[in-house]
Amino acid sequence: MDLGEFAESQKQSFVYTPKFRKDGIDKFDHGSSPVPFVKLFEGKESDESVLSRWMLYNKLHADFHATVDDILASIDKEVVSSISNTIQELIEPASTRAKSYAQTKQFKTLILLGSDVDTNIELPEDTPDYYNVFVDLEPKDAPNVRLLLKRVIFKMLEAMELKLQEQANASGTDDTGIEYDEDVARSLRLYDMLVFEMFQPTFKRKLNLIINFKETETFFMNVFQEFIDLMKSTLNIDGMQVCFIFNLATNVEKFENNLDQSTVRAISSEVRTVDLSNTKGYKYSNMIFQSFLDCVDRKLNLSPKFVKFILDKMDNNTNQNLQLLLKILDYSLMAYFFNNPYSIFIDVANISFLDSKYLDRLTKCQTFLDFVENMVNSKADAEDILSLLSNENNALEEFFVDFLVAENPINDKLHQIIDILENKLHIYDYNLIDLYYHMLNNRLIDYLEKWESCKEYKDEFDFENIQIVFQELFTLDNNNGLLSQGLFPFFRTNLEDNLLNCERVLPRTKAIQMMSNSKIEFTDLEVKLNELITPIISQVFALYREASFFINVYDFFTAFKESLPKAEIYELLKTALASEEVQTSVKSKSQKILEQLSEEEFMDRLALVWFIKGLTECQYLGILKTQRYKTYEVVEKIIWRGI
Repeated sequence: MDLGEFAESQKQSFVYTPKFRKDGIDKFDHGSSPVPFVKLFEGKESDESVLSRWMLYNKLHADFHATVDDILASIDKEVVSSISNTIQELIEPASTRAKSYAQTKQFKTLILLGSDVDTNIELPEDTPDYYNVFVDLEPKDAPNVRLLLKRVIFKMLEAMELKLQEQANASGTDDTGIEYDEDVARSLRLYDMLVFEMFQPTFKRKLNLIINFKETETFFMNVFQEFIDLMKSTLNIDGMQVCFIFNLATNVEKFENNLDQSTVRAISSEVRTVDLSNTKGYKYSNMIFQSFLDCVDRKLNLSPKFVKFILDKMDNNTNQNLQLLLKILDYSLMAYFFNNPYSIFIDVANISFLDSKYLDRLTKCQTFLDFVENMVNSKADAEDILSLLSNENNALEEFFVDFLVAENPINDKLHQIIDILENKLHIYDYNLIDLYYHMLNNRLIDYLEKWESCKEYKDEFDFENIQIVFQELFTLDNNNGLLSQGLFPFFRTNLEDNLLNCERVLPRTKAIQMMSNSKIEFTDLEVKLNELITPIISQVFALYREASFFINVYDFFTAFKESLPKAEIYELLKTALASEEVQTSVKSKSQKILEQLSEEEFMDRLALVWFIKGLTECQYLGILKTQRYKTYEVVEKIIWRGI
């Protein structure tokens, strides 16, 4: 078995991505176009309208991300600069400050909070006295300390080869300036600690070794600690210092709790911390949210419920808030254009598509009904009201067009408020999303109360959000829970429902009967057995829900066995084996077992096989625990929400 197969065999979980035929997906023009949108209005929407929705979505999406890319680039630049400067501070004392080298013999440590595998790290330039060598390590590089050390040395020597080759190219020669004698070359191939001792004599400069542990918390902690202990011997090597970079997704306290005190002391002598988590401030999230508002300005509105959804999700997320914000905004934009046929009218040029399909539904909009109610209460002309409701003389159509060009003043007011906060009051630590949410709910003053200096601009901050007729047709919302389900599906609840009601995911009995009349062949045994019992996992799960926290396996099996319609199953199997319907290689053996055993004995054995199968599937689903017990007499329920 090679290393790849061995690593694959050690996995405890696997990801399976089902394949599907893309040509089977219904498209608005029966598959002749790559546009993934479908026809709305129960399939009556025109091809041109669908294509227009698709083009408008792509334009808004491209406009938004053109700005976002610049914002993310500025973040990356700031992050890279911050990390590089911190590394320079750590390694600088040994090379430039007026202190003896022996006084600095300790590990240097840089902790990157909220970083991920994509975090870019740039090293300071080499000096005439020092080589700065960078080594990236991933958890897969560290199955044991021997291979981890070998990996570090291999990457270090590989980096040195590149440095020497670059120097040779810069000088216009092929000579790297390094000559290895036979003993040195043999020692470098040993991949042991001797390589570090021979670095300065071989390469004529001292070494700053920067070791970057990606996803540090996922390393085997025993291997990690053994490696730190092993590297302590480098502190006695003249001309070498080691800087560790730890990428933490949680926090320092949780990380240190998994380490011995000796290891903590070793890596805590000189520590710098750089917080890369974007929850540290609101600067970049404000910039992205503002760019989204500018992108959809005079086209789309945001509902209070949608903005509250964003706030809740970002509050529940410890890091990577920018990625989450982008994900929500992107998905909401796509969902709006995918589901809303009126989205084409954000471009007034598409008013030519307005026909009876669209007009019939306009009269059901709540803002329109409120407007008509106000007309009635104000005793407006009855003919005007009736003409609007019936679209007499195109009254409703003209009314709709008038409100298409109506501007919502909230975004202009938001720009004024930001200008006052930043340029006059010098307040920058505000959450723009929260501020916008309070504006939508006419509670802006409540949000700004936390800053005393805002009181002098109370009149300027006075704002009342107005309702525009037909506004709901051009609003990003989460009323139907589409965003919640699409972005954060209730996996556990769905799992429970599917296990209890298998027809949610499997064909119904009638559907199987219809399929059996088609080209798909089903035996009578399959159809009748499907009518008698649900899938075994569903049968077991129904009993699982009724059990206590700790389940006696024998009692569990007895309850499962009694829940089966044993007599009907026995007769069905007996009849099927006696007929020519079942043709398998073990048919004769099955018939022999059926003849030798009584009905009760046969069903006991069959129930036991099915029960073990169902119990094993429950373990794989993660709803049963058996590992903490020496025997399997008792299993423990792993309680999920709703289960």
